Parts: sequence; C-alpha cells; structure tokens
Amino acid sequence: MYRSDSFEISMWGGARLEHAYPFEKLWCAQADGCDNSELVAAESAPFEERLTSILPSIRAAALAEAEELDDEQRGELLPSIVEYVNRAEHRARFNALRLLKDWELRDPLLTTPLIEAMTDRHPGVSRVATSVLARLAEPSDTLAEDA
Repeated sequence: MYRSDSFEISMWGGARLEHAYPFEKLWCAQADGCDNSELVAAESAPFEERLTSILPSIRAAALAEAEELDDEQRGELLPSIVEYVNRAEHRARFNALRLLKDWELRDPLLTTPLIEAMTDRHPGVSRVATSVLARLAEPSDTLAEDA
C-alpha cells in the first residue's frame, strides 16, 4: 500500500517555484483492497491535529465540528493550535494559520509565532502569518469604545 497526500510541481528558470497540492489517494497493490487503518487513525486523532490535517476530508470534518465552538472554547484551543504553527511540516503550519485567520482570535500569545512564521520560506505560510499579525495590530472594537 502506498499512501500519498500531496504532489509537488517544481519549475526552474530565472526563479525557482515549488508548490504542493494536497489530495488524498490510497494506492493498493492487493487486488482485494487496502487496509485503510491510516485513515481511521487520522479520523480519531486529537481535535487540534484534525483541524490542521493535510488530509482535506479529515480537516473539513473537524472544521465543521469547530463551527459549533464559541469564542471561549476556541480560545482554549489556541495554545494547541499555536503548537502547529511551530511545526516543521509546512502544510500543517499553513492550515493552523488559516484557522487562526478564520477564527479572528486576538491574543498576545500569537505574536511571537506569527512573527517567526512571517519569515517562513513557503510564501503561503508567510503571507497568512502577515495577514493575521496585521489584524492583531489593529485596535479591537472594545479598545476603540474605551478610548
């Protein structure tokens, strides 16, 4: 059995461009089918891991589950999500940052990992980190009301 969750296209010329495209595919050598225990393990992984999964169907199911969470519950998940921002695998970092962007959480805990992610060699990661950090720098509505 061969498990593939992305393919990468690389081009060279005046500049080098690499981009990974996520997808899910199980390739089986056996005629009677594959053991998909890997997918079952992914589906039973911790919630934070499923939210940042590089497997689109696992992440989509977790995101649907996360829509039911209120801001306080999302805030409780924040330290765990920040751990994924610091991970070595760029797709998990990118997915964690997209999640933080969508949730629009404003927390000083995010500042240091976002500054580090801004210099990531993968443009998608650095772009989303910059966007989230810019939002954190904006005054919140509650601060504007207090002024």
